[in-house]
Amino acid sequence: MRPHQCNVPPPHKQPAISEIMSTLLHWSDTFAEENIDISFQEFLNTILIIFYHCFPYKKVLNNYSKTAWITKGIKISCQWKRDLYKLCKTSHDSNLKYYYKNYTKILADVIKTAKRKHYNKLYSCSKNKVKTMWNLIRSETNKHDNKNEIQLNIEGKSVTDSYKLANIFNDYFANATYTTQSENYDHPPSALDSLHSSCTKSFSQIHMTPVSANEIKDIIKSLKMKNSCGYDEVPLKIFKISLPYIVSPLTYLCNRSRLSGKFPTWLKYAQIVPVFKKGDKEQPTNYRPKSLLTLYRAV
Repeated sequence: MRPHQCNVPPPHKQPAISEIMSTLLHWSDTFAEENIDISFQEFLNTILIIFYHCFPYKKVLNNYSKTAWITKGIKISCQWKRDLYKLCKTSHDSNLKYYYKNYTKILADVIKTAKRKHYNKLYSCSKNKVKTMWNLIRSETNKHDNKNEIQLNIEGKSVTDSYKLANIFNDYFANATYTTQSENYDHPPSALDSLHSSCTKSFSQIHMTPVSANEIKDIIKSLKMKNSCGYDEVPLKIFKISLPYIVSPLTYLCNRSRLSGKFPTWLKYAQIVPVFKKGDKEQPTNYRPKSLLTLYRAV
């Protein structure tokens, strides 16, 4: 199972992007299939095989150190301060104690200056200055962001295992709507019955024109640039860069779905993320589901 993070390619990955462009040229399997589910699955498999081949996941170590500002001179000075402290404890010399207090003040100023220079360098070299600023504040105040760490209390037992947490949230989110319907109706109507009861008059015949490639391009270009992605983990940046090469199969899939009257099954799936609302964080009822959809669904 891949980690829940989007693989956004950095600038040095341009050769991999070029490789994607050179391989997204053949869609014979997608065009040859009339079944919309199989056709879309062939399209998605081609995209994912190329994407994961060009941008494989690698283990990246965080080289950031909270004590990077400590120089060799500061280490020597701190050791000398500790030695002076031991001497002051066993000595009654007022001059030695006065020297120790002054030395402590000077060392504190040196440490503040070293920290300031180090943090200014990190801030000035950062591409995302707001994020860097908050990371520095959290490191100094020892306040870490634990939004992704969820702990639930079920029947007096603490649950932290990710597999058990997923099952608990799945059961709650799946049954929450059914419970609400049961409270409002003795026998909840089906979606088709509700549609028939709402639409009592017949509609005139609807004529739909085929989707054009220009319409697909306009829709994709209008999407706001975000780092979020669905279960396929393909970021919007790659989606837009590969637009000239995937617009033809996307146009075919949209028209095929319209003619067959079927929506691709793979587009009905979403990656559900529990988002805390308010109240007790250990109760699943205080979370709401957030669906991360694939980019193809927006088209």
